[in-house]
Amino acid sequence: MLRQKKIKRYKFIKRFFDFLFAVLAIFVLSPLIFVLVLISSLDTKSFGIFIQKRVGYKEKLFSIYKIRTYPTTIPYSPSMYGRFLRKSKLDELPQLLNI
Repeated sequence: MLRQKKIKRYKFIKRFFDFLFAVLAIFVLSPLIFVLVLISSLDTKSFGIFIQKRVGYKEKLFSIYKIRTYPTTIPYSPSMYGRFLRKSKLDELPQLLNI
């Protein structure tokens, strides 16, 4: 019983700090994310955020957010800017919203 309480407390503390650091990271990185989305919007000629439904824990659906790297006209060919975003993993910065 005591072990279960420690596990619950640990999970609560971990979740709290995950959320706290995600909010701080979003606050600090929001200008960078905004610029990347703006450039992506100009490069792909569509809205710079890509939203997709994914299946998560216990088969619960959630939306994942990424910066768009593929133009809508040529769906299987990333732009030079898109390749840079993918290699540097900067296209995944908006996933901080999922935490």
